[in-house]
Amino acid sequence: MFSLVGNRRGRKVIRWGYVIITFLLSTLVAAGVAVGLYAILTRGWNPLVLLIGPVAGILATMLTLLVAWRVPLQRQQILR
Repeated sequence: MFSLVGNRRGRKVIRWGYVIITFLLSTLVAAGVAVGLYAILTRGWNPLVLLIGPVAGILATMLTLLVAWRVPLQRQQILR
């Protein structure tokens, strides 16, 4: 797993590349699971179900970023 927040010269910095990767992966997984479950449970299709993916991706990324930001500076990965 990769860290969304790092330690650069004694300061916390957000690693935006990893934030974007986390958002994209969680969005794709959430959209796939939502569409699959909806199709299995209703035996139908509704394109609005695809909106669950971005919403879940944003929430998951924000929560992961908040948790990473609260980790003490000494435990953060040292960046160059």
